Amino acid sequence: IMGSSHSGGDTQPHEPYQRRQICKNINIPIEKGIQCLTEYVECPRGNLLFTKCFIPDKSIISKPKGLICQAIGYTAYSDYDFTIIAQSYAKKGYVFFIWDHDGHGRSSGLW
Repeated sequence: IMGSSHSGGDTQPHEPYQRRQICKNINIPIEKGIQCLTEYVECPRGNLLFTKCFIPDKSIISKPKGLICQAIGYTAYSDYDFTIIAQSYAKKGYVFFIWDHDGHGRSSGLW
């Protein structure tokens, strides 16, 4: 268990932002013809949500077919497998929007 000691000694506080170190090491390349925009959006409570938007280039399609807004699961974050999924939809002409929930991935807050 993180932040606890099995020997009954002092406990060390768990660093809640340690998970963000994992995100920094992931580098899935964005394919040619797809634009990936990233932005931190400040919410009314002051927390920051990390967002990504994959947009097909005009060389793929002149006007997007539609927008897909993906709400990811509890343990997932936008820097991993959803980057590949987003690119596959962008190649088919869709704009794909995704965000990390509060306390997950690159978004601020605690789990």
